[in-house]
Amino acid sequence: MLLWVLYATAIGLGLIAILLGALFVVNKRAKVMTHNQGDFIKEAMPLVETVAVVVGLVFVGMQAAELEKSVQAGTVQSMVNAQRDVFGRMLDHPELFEVLTGQEESGQSAEAVYLSMVINHGFNAYTLREKDFIDDDWWHAIVEDMKDVYQRGRMRARWDRVRRFYPKRYQQFVDKELLERTNGGGR
Repeated sequence: MLLWVLYATAIGLGLIAILLGALFVVNKRAKVMTHNQGDFIKEAMPLVETVAVVVGLVFVGMQAAELEKSVQAGTVQSMVNAQRDVFGRMLDHPELFEVLTGQEESGQSAEAVYLSMVINHGFNAYTLREKDFIDDDWWHAIVEDMKDVYQRGRMRARWDRVRRFYPKRYQQFVDKELLERTNGGGR
């Protein structure tokens, strides 16, 4: 970031020097603008101020672009951490693997919470993709992984139970892309 500050400052000062030099040469040759140096400086100041404002705006724009990249990277990293957390729980509690991959729901609330965590994680990934935070390669991998999980009995049953709570666009994505349903509905 410091490099950008120095770069923008150097460009701004360079532009100001070039413009002042050009005005000075035009003033000296044409003797049109002013009759003395003090008047020349007074007449040149609005131009210098305008250039300074433009350079400042360009710099603010560059800072905003860098901030957007930083926020995007932080958001993606948060999602990666959440995925590690969701699936890391299976390593700590092997019975959760059966919850995620099993065929029939047991009706236990802990199971429902875990399956909902996975569904919410998928919805977060979908939302980040909509906002262009996830590139094509990573999205393809996520979708294939989600297909594998959502097509299993317990996950499919949980989705059928909670799908109405999610936005229509996400319901359509899950039904069409992950579950490969053509009627767009749950049960």
